[in-house]
Amino acid sequence: MDILLHLDNETAAQLDALSRDRGRPRDALAVEALKNWLAAYRVRQWPREVLAFQGVPDMPAFESYRDELRPPKDDPLA
Repeated sequence: MDILLHLDNETAAQLDALSRDRGRPRDALAVEALKNWLAAYRVRQWPREVLAFQGVPDMPAFESYRDELRPPKDDPLA
């Protein structure tokens, strides 16, 4: 896929300088930057298998065991 980017003069100059310093083409640097940005800002969510999981029908509810818990001896936050 080809994408046309319009850069302001300052950004274009910085990209040119980095391209010379790294010895890599400007488009390769732009692709790398875009990949890094997409990785940093992608929507994070559970995999489909986890989201679709309906549970085990004959398993007791987790909350049903709360009455078996003993209170803490000391308040750990006090």
